[in-house]
Amino acid sequence: MLHHSGKVFLRVASISAGSIPTCYLDILEVEHDGSSKFRGQVRYNYDPSYSESSNEIRVSFDCPTIDWISPVKGGTRALEDLVVCAILWLIKDNHYLYSTAPNEKAKALMVVHSYQEDKPEMNDINASIANVLKSLGGEVRNGDEWIVKADGIDYKYISSIINR
Repeated sequence: MLHHSGKVFLRVASISAGSIPTCYLDILEVEHDGSSKFRGQVRYNYDPSYSESSNEIRVSFDCPTIDWISPVKGGTRALEDLVVCAILWLIKDNHYLYSTAPNEKAKALMVVHSYQEDKPEMNDINASIANVLKSLGGEVRNGDEWIVKADGIDYKYISSIINR
Protein backbone atom coordinates (compact mmCIF):
# COMPACT_ATOMS: atom_id res chain seq x y z
CA MET A 1 0.00 0.00 0.00
CA LEU A 2 1.46 3.31 -1.09
CA HIS A 3 0.04 6.80 -0.62
CA HIS A 4 1.45 10.18 -1.60
CA SER A 5 1.05 13.92 -1.27
CA GLY A 6 3.38 16.22 -3.15
CA LYS A 7 6.86 14.74 -2.82
CA VAL A 8 6.10 12.61 0.24
CA PHE A 9 5.09 8.97 -0.06
CA LEU A 10 3.92 6.69 2.74
CA ARG A 11 4.53 2.94 2.53
CA VAL A 12 3.02 0.52 5.03
CA ALA A 13 5.79 -0.99 7.16
CA SER A 14 3.69 -2.94 9.69
CA ILE A 15 0.15 -3.40 10.93
CA SER A 16 -0.55 -5.00 14.30
CA ALA A 17 -3.43 -7.36 14.87
CA GLY A 18 -6.46 -6.28 16.84
CA SER A 19 -9.76 -4.51 16.50
CA ILE A 20 -7.97 -1.14 16.47
CA PRO A 21 -4.59 -1.86 14.88
CA THR A 22 -1.42 0.14 15.27
CA CYS A 23 0.09 0.92 11.87
CA TYR A 24 3.57 2.13 11.02
CA LEU A 25 4.20 3.70 7.63
CA ASP A 26 7.61 4.58 6.25
CA ILE A 27 7.99 8.19 5.13
CA LEU A 28 9.77 8.49 1.79
CA GLU A 29 10.63 11.76 0.08
CA VAL A 30 11.17 11.90 -3.68
CA GLU A 31 14.54 13.43 -4.52
CA HIS A 32 15.24 15.66 -7.55
CA ASP A 33 16.68 12.70 -9.49
CA GLY A 34 13.53 10.61 -8.91
CA SER A 35 15.02 8.39 -6.22
CA SER A 36 13.41 8.20 -2.79
CA LYS A 37 14.95 8.85 0.61
CA PHE A 38 13.75 7.33 3.88
CA ARG A 39 12.78 10.17 6.24
CA GLY A 40 11.09 8.46 9.20
CA GLN A 41 7.84 6.78 10.18
CA VAL A 42 4.22 7.74 10.78
CA ARG A 43 2.32 5.89 13.51
CA TYR A 44 -1.45 5.47 13.70
CA ASN A 45 -2.90 4.14 16.94
CA TYR A 46 -5.68 4.45 19.47
CA ASP A 47 -4.19 6.37 22.40
CA PRO A 48 -6.32 6.32 25.56
CA SER A 49 -4.33 9.29 26.91
CA TYR A 50 -5.80 11.54 24.21
CA SER A 51 -8.48 9.67 22.24
CA GLU A 52 -11.97 10.32 23.59
CA SER A 53 -13.49 7.46 21.58
CA SER A 54 -12.29 4.39 19.70
CA ASN A 55 -12.72 6.16 16.35
CA GLU A 56 -10.21 8.91 17.25
CA ILE A 57 -6.94 7.60 15.89
CA ARG A 58 -3.75 9.37 16.88
CA VAL A 59 -1.44 10.32 14.05
CA SER A 60 2.19 11.00 14.95
CA PHE A 61 5.51 10.88 13.16
CA ASP A 62 9.19 10.59 14.03
CA CYS A 63 12.06 11.68 11.82
CA PRO A 64 15.74 11.04 12.62
CA THR A 65 16.56 14.50 11.23
CA ILE A 66 14.22 17.48 11.13
CA ASP A 67 16.10 19.76 8.72
CA TRP A 68 14.05 18.56 5.74
CA ILE A 69 10.75 19.66 7.42
CA SER A 70 12.05 22.73 9.25
CA PRO A 71 10.37 25.91 7.96
CA VAL A 72 13.45 27.98 8.88
CA LYS A 73 15.57 25.68 6.68
CA GLY A 74 13.25 25.66 3.67
CA GLY A 75 11.20 22.61 4.67
CA THR A 76 7.73 24.19 4.72
CA ARG A 77 6.50 22.34 1.62
CA ALA A 78 7.89 18.99 2.77
CA LEU A 79 6.21 19.41 6.17
CA GLU A 80 2.93 20.36 4.51
CA ASP A 81 3.21 17.32 2.19
CA LEU A 82 3.89 15.06 5.16
CA VAL A 83 1.02 16.26 7.36
CA VAL A 84 -1.51 16.24 4.50
CA CYS A 85 -0.37 12.77 3.42
CA ALA A 86 -0.54 11.35 6.95
CA ILE A 87 -4.00 12.75 7.66
CA LEU A 88 -5.38 11.81 4.25
CA TRP A 89 -4.20 8.19 4.57
CA LEU A 90 -6.30 7.82 7.72
CA ILE A 91 -9.31 9.83 6.55
CA LYS A 92 -9.55 7.88 3.28
CA ASP A 93 -9.01 4.53 5.06
CA ASN A 94 -9.33 2.59 1.81
CA HIS A 95 -8.67 -0.68 3.62
CA TYR A 96 -11.16 -0.14 6.47
CA LEU A 97 -8.52 -0.53 9.16
CA TYR A 98 -10.13 2.13 11.35
CA SER A 99 -13.61 2.62 9.91
CA THR A 100 -16.43 1.10 11.90
CA ALA A 101 -18.56 0.97 8.76
CA PRO A 102 -18.04 2.13 5.16
CA ASN A 103 -19.61 5.53 5.84
CA GLU A 104 -18.29 6.01 9.37
CA LYS A 105 -14.70 7.12 8.98
CA ALA A 106 -12.25 7.47 11.81
CA LYS A 107 -11.24 10.91 13.03
CA ALA A 108 -7.58 11.91 12.85
CA LEU A 109 -6.16 13.11 16.17
CA MET A 110 -2.84 14.91 16.14
CA VAL A 111 -1.31 16.26 19.34
CA VAL A 112 0.92 19.26 18.64
CA HIS A 113 3.07 20.38 21.54
CA SER A 114 6.71 20.85 22.44
CA TYR A 115 8.88 18.93 24.86
CA GLN A 116 11.59 20.43 27.04
CA GLU A 117 14.30 18.48 25.18
CA ASP A 118 13.14 19.67 21.72
CA LYS A 119 15.43 21.62 19.44
CA PRO A 120 14.43 25.30 18.99
CA GLU A 121 13.28 24.58 15.40
CA MET A 122 10.46 22.43 16.79
CA ASN A 123 8.54 25.57 17.77
CA ASP A 124 8.41 26.59 14.09
CA ILE A 125 7.62 23.03 13.00
CA ASN A 126 4.77 22.76 15.51
CA ALA A 127 3.35 26.14 14.46
CA SER A 128 3.45 25.04 10.82
CA ILE A 129 1.78 21.71 11.65
CA ALA A 130 -1.02 23.59 13.43
CA ASN A 131 -1.46 25.84 10.38
CA VAL A 132 -1.69 22.82 8.05
CA LEU A 133 -4.23 21.12 10.33
CA LYS A 134 -6.29 24.32 10.41
CA SER A 135 -6.12 24.55 6.60
CA LEU A 136 -7.33 20.95 6.40
CA GLY A 137 -10.40 21.90 8.41
CA GLY A 138 -9.13 20.60 11.74
CA GLU A 139 -10.48 21.81 15.05
CA VAL A 140 -8.40 22.34 18.17
CA ARG A 141 -9.38 20.77 21.48
CA ASN A 142 -7.74 21.16 24.89
CA GLY A 143 -5.17 23.58 23.51
CA ASP A 144 -2.91 21.09 21.71
CA GLU A 145 -5.14 18.33 20.32
CA TRP A 146 -6.29 18.68 16.71
CA ILE A 147 -9.21 16.66 15.32
CA VAL A 148 -9.70 16.29 11.57
CA LYS A 149 -12.94 14.65 10.41
CA ALA A 150 -13.67 13.34 6.92
CA ASP A 151 -16.84 15.41 6.64
CA GLY A 152 -15.08 18.65 7.61
CA ILE A 153 -11.96 18.34 5.49
CA ASP A 154 -11.09 20.98 2.89
CA TYR A 155 -10.54 18.95 -0.28
CA LYS A 156 -9.62 22.04 -2.34
CA TYR A 157 -6.69 22.57 0.00
CA ILE A 158 -5.71 18.90 -0.28
CA SER A 159 -5.80 18.95 -4.08
CA SER A 160 -3.57 22.03 -4.11
CA ILE A 161 -0.98 20.06 -2.11
CA ILE A 162 -1.12 16.60 -3.66
CA ASN A 163 -1.13 17.88 -7.24
CA ARG A 164 1.82 20.23 -7.07
